[in-house]
Amino acid sequence: MMKNWILLGVMFSMVFVACNNDDDAAPEAGTPLELSEVIAEDNAEIETFLDTHFYNYEEFASPPADFDFIIDIDTIAGDNSDKTPLSQQMERLTIDLNSDDLGLDGDETVEHAYYMLRVRERMPDGPKPTTADSTFLKYEGQLLDGTSFDENQNFTWLELPFTVRGFAEGASELVAGTSDNIVDNPDGTVDITDRGIGMVIFPSAMGYFAGGGPSGTIPAYSPLLFKLDIGLFVDDTDRDNDGIPSFSMIIPIRILNCLPEIFYRISGMPMMIRMAYPPEMKFRMRMGTSLFLIQIVIMMEPLITWTQTIRNKKTPVYGRYFFKRLSPL
Repeated sequence: MMKNWILLGVMFSMVFVACNNDDDAAPEAGTPLELSEVIAEDNAEIETFLDTHFYNYEEFASPPADFDFIIDIDTIAGDNSDKTPLSQQMERLTIDLNSDDLGLDGDETVEHAYYMLRVRERMPDGPKPTTADSTFLKYEGQLLDGTSFDENQNFTWLELPFTVRGFAEGASELVAGTSDNIVDNPDGTVDITDRGIGMVIFPSAMGYFAGGGPSGTIPAYSPLLFKLDIGLFVDDTDRDNDGIPSFSMIIPIRILNCLPEIFYRISGMPMMIRMAYPPEMKFRMRMGTSLFLIQIVIMMEPLITWTQTIRNKKTPVYGRYFFKRLSPL
């Protein structure tokens, strides 16, 4: 019995460790600003960026033989002074965000504008993933100063509900490729030749807001840019296998910071899925998640005891896989 309680205590500690890195790396302490205090500055920064930058649209219009179909952003100046700015090529979309969406105090709803660039799609009205779908994609995340903070240049599966809001909204705006156009590369990676290619730019509240992100590298209140290649997606993803598409049952999952973090730790998914919330909110979430896991273990005790009896083992069997996956961290 004592061993069981010791193991429960270790599991409790592991939950805190799994969620603690973002707290330690938080660029700013204290109470986060309100949505309405940040949005005006974010909008001004984004609009200035759109007016002063362009992408390599001429290469996409007439691809060279060795073109890599990667979006390159540059400043409109000097030899590039005659280029068409992004402000004339990106679509402006809006979404309402509430304080609760970010775990903030207060109750304000603020309209947030984000900008979508579609540089290549196989058909204008083709199938697109929803913000709840499993999606096979490539991406690169940047600050507006060009600093890259996260990327995956090989196609990988991501669960869009576990990404930041702006990333999911942008991915859901691009037409995906088809499985008929999967190509195996000599290096073991794959390419999807008719993949959708685009870019999304969004304010900080649709990203990491008060700062954090992968390894704590994103400053507080930073608008973000993501270049996206959408390969495939699972249509009507049913994550819990209940026969109902997950998109029709979306709950405010983005406030459950620890669950995505633990999921990342166990599955090895890219770091960009981490959520960013105030340290005090993360503490409450860690505590709730810890108690939830302990309750699950206690509820499983009769099954655990039966399994140990059948296998005639003296050591506990529960949590073994959990610790095995977390031990390298």
